[in-house]
Amino acid sequence: MSNPEGLSPPTDILESVLSSIYDAVVAVDLKGQLIYTSQGAQRILKLDDLTTDVMNEAIRRLAFAAFRGEAAEECALVAEPKSEPRHYFLTARPLRDQNGSITGAVQVIREVTKQVASDFQEKTNDLDIGLFRQMFDMMPQLGWTAHADGSIDWYNRRWYEYTGKTIEELRGWGWQSVHDPKMLPLVLDRWNASIASGTPFEMKFPLRGKDDKFRWFLTRISPMRDETGRLIRWVGVNTDIQDEIDRQNQLKLLSEALPSAVWTTSSDGYCNYLSSLWKELTGFEPSECLGTKWLELLHPDDQERVWSTWQTCVQTGAKFDTEYRLRGKDGTYKWFLALGVPINNEAGERSQWLGSLTDINDKKARNQEMELMVNERTAQLRLARDEAIEAKATTEQALEAKSRFISTISHEVRTPMTGIIGLAEVLSMQDLGHENNTCMQAIFTSSKRLLQLLNNVLDVAKLESGKVKLERRKFPVHAVLGDVRQLIRPEAARKDIEIRGECDSNISEFVVGDEFRLRQILLNLAFNAVKFTAAGHVCVSANLKSQAENKALIRFSVSDTGPGLTPEQAGRLFQRFEQIDASIARTSGGSGLGLAICKDLVVLMGGDIGVLSEPGKGSTFWFEIPFALSEVDEP
Repeated sequence: MSNPEGLSPPTDILESVLSSIYDAVVAVDLKGQLIYTSQGAQRILKLDDLTTDVMNEAIRRLAFAAFRGEAAEECALVAEPKSEPRHYFLTARPLRDQNGSITGAVQVIREVTKQVASDFQEKTNDLDIGLFRQMFDMMPQLGWTAHADGSIDWYNRRWYEYTGKTIEELRGWGWQSVHDPKMLPLVLDRWNASIASGTPFEMKFPLRGKDDKFRWFLTRISPMRDETGRLIRWVGVNTDIQDEIDRQNQLKLLSEALPSAVWTTSSDGYCNYLSSLWKELTGFEPSECLGTKWLELLHPDDQERVWSTWQTCVQTGAKFDTEYRLRGKDGTYKWFLALGVPINNEAGERSQWLGSLTDINDKKARNQEMELMVNERTAQLRLARDEAIEAKATTEQALEAKSRFISTISHEVRTPMTGIIGLAEVLSMQDLGHENNTCMQAIFTSSKRLLQLLNNVLDVAKLESGKVKLERRKFPVHAVLGDVRQLIRPEAARKDIEIRGECDSNISEFVVGDEFRLRQILLNLAFNAVKFTAAGHVCVSANLKSQAENKALIRFSVSDTGPGLTPEQAGRLFQRFEQIDASIARTSGGSGLGLAICKDLVVLMGGDIGVLSEPGKGSTFWFEIPFALSEVDEP
């Protein structure tokens, strides 16, 4: 016997009483430390056994109950290395001081026989099973309990409500009466196998209700064991899955009519259904590819990608949408498109996945062929582009060389030509005799035409090479039209042709653009009108077509009373070195460059040009050019 320091020793009478008790008496303080052990404890437990994990755990658990003011009792089985296990019955009561405050716990430990321990455990189990059965009666599922040999001894309320049977009809093995006779042998085989092995049971089968109709149930049966691991009872639950079976049957019927294979998986991503089209697509039976076996058919290059994508979708609930190759039973691979979406139950929890598998092998082949064609065509276009760039560079170099050549020749020819024109003009003003004066006039006129031709050729060369730069300055449109009319009057007077003109008063007094090029276009059109008009008049005018903010679109027109043009003749205008009639070059002169230059300049200025004409009714050449109204730079 030991008495820790600081505690009052028990009286001799109390010590005598405790020493006479055969059972072990143990006292612990609120910290769980031993403060007293009787002689019985030293004899029965030999003190060393108190270090046994099982006993320590039991003493500690009962002590904590006593600390809360509760009385507790328990049976403990202590296994010893070289002898039979010993059974102990433990009780615990609160230890109180004189004021009634709990200061620790007093425990009595008695060694008992195996039968006494078993009887106590059975009594405890019966209490637990009673509470368990009360809870089962509140469940919507069918529930029951059975002895270790599989003989059912209790059903919950829902069992009787569904089957309409009594306990007398169902007790023991009477439950077989509500099973489908076709499936009963298989159920019995599975159930007997679980009883023999002590392993859990799970199976789907139909049960007959009181309306004599069968509904499918998912049955799960779990074993209950005592502290020694001995099987003492079975607990079973039957969950109605008929609605789910109906949905699956409807899905199967629907899937048979679809051009794609249909698949479903559990919420954790394991395949549990493949429609019959799966065999047509792959050659394998659907049952051969359930679970994760379908992964074995994936092309090695697709396995890691597809599995990773599928796992991510299962974890996040994202839509599954991917393409991959599957190996058929003949060993060949085909491309498929797999689509899958998660399905939630009534509680909003993800319960399964529903998806389709579509053969896209032909589409893939066509796409690959198309891709090859596109790549080939792209290569051809790149080659053509490179050749075009090279040709453009060659053309630009040729144009540049031609432009330099024409410019050089033009300048070289214009210098002596200017001298010839000047001398011819001086000599023509002298009296050299009628015949000589006629010759000098012809020299003067021919020289001017040649100079004009040189100027036109030089302009064409500049336009082709992109060297014509437009000026941008303010000028008066009204004054330009007046100057043009004034310049063509002498030529018109020699043919007795009237010069007319008008300028729309709505046109702003000043516009911003290239005045020199505008004059050039108007003079070219006006001189042409005078040249081809035998009698009547020529009208040079301008009208405001539209105006908005800082922009004004002005339409210029030059009309004459000449012979007019046929549609075929009008179609050949504005082309370089093109005359509407070969006789014109002989009678009126001209190179056919003037209108082409006019068109290039109008287009360069952002405008458009055209002609309106009928044979015998004269012609109207028009062009439209947009001008700015101020010199503020545009954005």
